[in-house]
Amino acid sequence: FHERVIVQAAEFRPGADLILVHRLLGFRFLRFGRLLTWREGHGYAFSDLSGRDKRHGFPHVFFCSIESVGDSALHRSRLTVSVRGKWTSPWVSRRLGMCWLRYVCYEHARLLAKML
Repeated sequence: FHERVIVQAAEFRPGADLILVHRLLGFRFLRFGRLLTWREGHGYAFSDLSGRDKRHGFPHVFFCSIESVGDSALHRSRLTVSVRGKWTSPWVSRRLGMCWLRYVCYEHARLLAKML
């Protein structure tokens, strides 16, 4: 769903403006946000807002974190992906929206884990 992120700053650091290229059912569309946190090796957070108005199109913040778990000799980690926002769609029910979000978070975590 998040096909590409374009950083609109010379340095990749919290506060940097982002263009978020989304792809859904073969369509691409742009959303905009900011890098909110970046902790190398620990996680990040960014906002994801509609280009129309920050109160429309499901304004949300996306969080990813990774932490060591159990015995450090086993080199095990826990990857957590979560979203917080306000469901604003008048034509898609909140319940269906929450199902969609669960799927998107699962896919994001699956793809990140594959890259690690």
